[in-house]
Amino acid sequence: EPIRQDAGRCVDAGPATRTHRATGAKVFAILDSVRGVAYVAASEHPMKSAMKSRNSHLQTVFVATLVALAAGTIAGVGQEAAKTVNDGVFSTDQAGRGQKAFESRCMTCHEPSRFIGPDFVKQWSGQPLHALYDVMQSTMPEDNPGSLQPQQYADIVAFILQLNNFPVGSEELKGTEEAMKAVKMEPPKSGGPR
Repeated sequence: EPIRQDAGRCVDAGPATRTHRATGAKVFAILDSVRGVAYVAASEHPMKSAMKSRNSHLQTVFVATLVALAAGTIAGVGQEAAKTVNDGVFSTDQAGRGQKAFESRCMTCHEPSRFIGPDFVKQWSGQPLHALYDVMQSTMPEDNPGSLQPQQYADIVAFILQLNNFPVGSEELKGTEEAMKAVKMEPPKSGGPR
């Protein structure tokens, strides 16, 4: 035990050292007889208590962080589609480009009437616009799926929205996953599909 060895080899550095040396044997005898108590006392050392307090604080911060992240994720789910197709999420120019792309790439297999009407809108209602965009991008054109640029798919989505009498806005719908997930499909508020 290092403390005993050090106590036995103390160098005389004055009266305090001599006093400690004389009582050292008695202290070690008492500690040996109540070793369990000495270990308990050592476990309550101020530094160890400070570490326990710090660890407890870190655990509290960690749990609070997890709770905050979970709450943010849950809140984020509700905010994922902050806009709807009734908020004018595409421009007239974009829908015009989408019409041209549809006529050149889609009409060989699909009539525009297939994408108009309450049944079509109902099929996608309640979902982010990304659901429609993703199906188009991953399956169309049938002879070469995914061959158009992301913005061209967004333009075609804008054309389909215009066919269903959704309001036109001043900004274009971007061909990104984030932009498409930010818009929720719902039935038109006025006018309805043609």
